[in-house]
Amino acid sequence: SRRNRNPGRRRPSATSGRAICARSMAARKKSEWPTSADMRILAIDPGKYATAAVYCPGFSFKSGLRWQFLDVPLIPDRNRPDARALRDFIRRHDPERAFVELVGPMPKQGIGSTSVFMRCTGYIEATVLCCDVPMSLITPQRWKKFHNIPTGSDKEASRLLALDLLPELAEQFKLKKHHGRAESVLIALYGAHCMAPIDPV
Repeated sequence: SRRNRNPGRRRPSATSGRAICARSMAARKKSEWPTSADMRILAIDPGKYATAAVYCPGFSFKSGLRWQFLDVPLIPDRNRPDARALRDFIRRHDPERAFVELVGPMPKQGIGSTSVFMRCTGYIEATVLCCDVPMSLITPQRWKKFHNIPTGSDKEASRLLALDLLPELAEQFKLKKHHGRAESVLIALYGAHCMAPIDPV
């Protein structure tokens, strides 16, 4: 086999974010996205550092109302998300449907970390239900398949795909730590195509 002529240069992984964007992962045209003025979708990437997004496709980007974000804060010394902050965010935007990622323990994650992660996720789900918003739990496999993201892709893949799909929101995704915002956006876009019929929780 031919040797790598430039061994100092690493080839991108087939499941890395840049490799995905290089394969035109923005294949879903914006013209195919829903435009109902009445649609308001809440999407949440849950966990200890949860991120929520509300998608209102009836508004223009220039209005500043099409997308709203909340990086759910942690309660100091409690190691859990601030449910009141999320509640206020939900009540302020009054979504008609919520799509929350269905998560589970991560491989090689310790018992303590798993306990914190799942308890924080429980807070998120309970807050949504207490706000009387019909909620559907969506596995990562479902929304990633919709966006043609290969299984095993890193979180950077979601951030780069969100940048590719929505360059108008580049400021929201400019740092690698903003992968939660990106995933909440991708979940929202998936949810918009699944508004009916779905089985609410």
